[in-house]
Amino acid sequence: MAWESVLDEQGRTYYFDSVTQESTWEKPAELLTDLERALLTLHWKLYTADGGQDYYYNEKTQESTWEIPADVQSYLNGKHLDRQSEVEPLKEKAVLEITEGTAEFKPIEVESIVEKEVKLEAPTVPVTLADDSALLNPPVYESLEAARAAFVNLLRANEVDATWSFSRVMKEFIQNPIYWALPDALVRKEIFESYLSTRTKDELLKENKSKEKFQEAFLAVLANYDEIKYYTRWPTAKRLISDEPIYLHSAISDKEKRGIFQGYVDGMRKAREERLAEVRKQATSELSEYFSSTLELDVNDSWPTTLSHILKDPRFRANKNFVVLHNMDILAMYEKSLDRIHENLYKQIKTLQERTYRQDRLARDAFKELLVELKAKGKINASTLFKDIFLVICDDDRFLDLVGRNGSTPLELFWDMVDEEDQVLRIKKDIINTILLEQKFNLAGATFEEFVAFLGTLNDVRVKEFTLDGGLELRIIRDKILQDLELQREQEILQKKRYLSGLAEDLVSYLLKHHQILNLSVDAKFEDESVQAKLKELEIYKIMLDVETSEPEGIDALFRGSFEKFTLYLKEEQKKIVSHSNPLDTDRLKRFESRKRGFSEVTAAPTKKEVELDY
Repeated sequence: MAWESVLDEQGRTYYFDSVTQESTWEKPAELLTDLERALLTLHWKLYTADGGQDYYYNEKTQESTWEIPADVQSYLNGKHLDRQSEVEPLKEKAVLEITEGTAEFKPIEVESIVEKEVKLEAPTVPVTLADDSALLNPPVYESLEAARAAFVNLLRANEVDATWSFSRVMKEFIQNPIYWALPDALVRKEIFESYLSTRTKDELLKENKSKEKFQEAFLAVLANYDEIKYYTRWPTAKRLISDEPIYLHSAISDKEKRGIFQGYVDGMRKAREERLAEVRKQATSELSEYFSSTLELDVNDSWPTTLSHILKDPRFRANKNFVVLHNMDILAMYEKSLDRIHENLYKQIKTLQERTYRQDRLARDAFKELLVELKAKGKINASTLFKDIFLVICDDDRFLDLVGRNGSTPLELFWDMVDEEDQVLRIKKDIINTILLEQKFNLAGATFEEFVAFLGTLNDVRVKEFTLDGGLELRIIRDKILQDLELQREQEILQKKRYLSGLAEDLVSYLLKHHQILNLSVDAKFEDESVQAKLKELEIYKIMLDVETSEPEGIDALFRGSFEKFTLYLKEEQKKIVSHSNPLDTDRLKRFESRKRGFSEVTAAPTKKEVELDY
């Protein structure tokens, strides 16, 4: 052995054997000083007080002292057993003092057989020896084989199986004298492993039935490896635990070991997810509190701007729980906060609307009162325009207070009143018009005074509803009735003109169809008496005269226009015939003229029945 102390990157001391390439956190027995051996043998430990002064504490008797204990001093003075005979017990006790946490750092993968087992599994509780004299005088066997057999029987008697580690064997049997019959720990380790690999078939079957026991021990081994994480795979784990007795010598199949390992990492993953979920839940709760009470949001800012402001906020950065959150978590909370802000704004707007609604209604009622006052003064009637009263109301507070408010405007309220007046006036106008028609009174040929006087002579209940003092109401009614009569007359004239225009078009069609019978040629003139005589005999002419007999000259103008249109169409038709003729077909016009001469003898006008049928 060539042990030497080495400092790691963090300034911690560990021990490295350059020959065996082993490393350990605990000081090897070979390097222990006489004082350290004495303290370890007699259950004393050296500690440093807060002031930097050393003191000694006995874990067995719970005694403490500032000075070197007397029994330790006696041990150092040679009053104890020979130092060399104590090397093996000291090594065994030294390794039992190593704690589980010291296995955290492993500069070199290869460790001593004994210390590796102890470092991973030995408890921190020191062992109390029941009878030191028995251990210092172990049984002596005839040969090494006999001592080995006794040690194997000890293991078998205590049902040691692959679930045991060598450190557990040390802890369980260190007080047994048979354990010390083999003075070398390496030999005991070798026998232990040989025992595990040479168990009988019955022992293997018995062990195989105790799967729960194996699973508990296997999980304990896995838990000792900090390198095994929730994401570790089985091939990686096998490389880590390849030297473990429970892995090498167990009768449990590799498939079952893998299943136990998978359950172990699944549990680690689930525990991690639960921890993360709890942290995220706490972080989300704190983020909600941050948004509601700390962060000042501007609804006009874009999301990137808001996120940049949040991430730079010292109050946000000071909360370490927020590191587990993603930007999407912040965005979700931001959207919730916006919804809350919008809801608050909506409530404020609704409250403001409810407050202003009453004020708007009062303003409308006040303006309506103003309109009623103007109506009572005779300034608003069915024919009043808004411009007629604007100069009267433009400086009134009741008008000014309503301008710009929600609801009906001053103009709309004004037209509402005018419409009401117009509806009432229409009813009264219809009553007066009915009376005039019944009495056959010619309103168009009478003055307003004659109209009022006529109504006064009537003994009609309907007339009593009117004030016959020549007021504005009767004057408006008379004007509206005259307007209706004038409009009716204009519509009748327009209808007659449309009707006569249609008859004139029918006359043109009739002449084009029957001009041969009437002996009307292209050269016929409307001024010719013979032509006019033929036209006046037509039934359509008589129909047109019946429509409007008061203006016969108008009928003549329509007839003239129809006849001229007829001759124009006839000339265009003749030009078409001439333009389509050729030298080989020159007799076409001759045949046309002969047909005309054949019909020229017919001079009688068609009868009324013929006109109706052709028409």
